Amino acid sequence: GVLEMKRLKKRMLANRGFSYVITSVLMICVLLIGVAVFEVIRLYIQAGAVRDKFEDSIISMCVENYSEMYQPIRESHASSYAFNGIRWEERHKANEQYIRTYLNKAMGVGEIMQCEIVSISFDVDSPSVAPADTDTAKKYAVSGSITIKVPYRFAWQELAPISLKLDVKSQWRALF
Repeated sequence: GVLEMKRLKKRMLANRGFSYVITSVLMICVLLIGVAVFEVIRLYIQAGAVRDKFEDSIISMCVENYSEMYQPIRESHASSYAFNGIRWEERHKANEQYIRTYLNKAMGVGEIMQCEIVSISFDVDSPSVAPADTDTAKKYAVSGSITIKVPYRFAWQELAPISLKLDVKSQWRALF
C-alpha cells in the first residue's frame, strides 16, 4: 500500500522519462474510466426515455379506451363488460399495434431512435363485474413490459447491444 506508493513516487522522481510514461498510462486509464462512466449514463438516459415513452403509450391507450376505464357505477357493473344475452363478457380495444405505432412515432427522433424494440407484452386488468364495494374493488389497469436493445460502444468500438426489460403500469381511478 503506502510503501509501494512511496517506492513508485521515488522511482518516478529518479527517472524523468519513466514519469512521462506512467503519467501517460494513468491519463489513458482515467480517460477509459470516464468513457465507461459516460456510456453507462447514456444507456440509463436512453432506457429512461424509452420507458417514459412506453408509459405514455400505455396511458394513451388507456385514455383511448376511456369507456373501459369508466368507474364501475353504471348499473352496478363495469363498462369494460358487455352483456351478450347470456352472460357478461370482457370487452376492451387495447392492442399491441396501438403501442407499437405510438412508440414508433415517439422514438423516430432524438437519441432513443437508436434503440430497437425486441418485444412488447401487456395485460389488461378489468374491474370486477358488479362489485359490492366500488371503492375497494379492482380498478381498470394496464400493465406492460417492453424489452429493448440499446447499442453500446466502449474503447472506440461497437460492442454487442445491451438488452433491457422495462415494466410500467397504468391504473385508472376516479378523482371525484
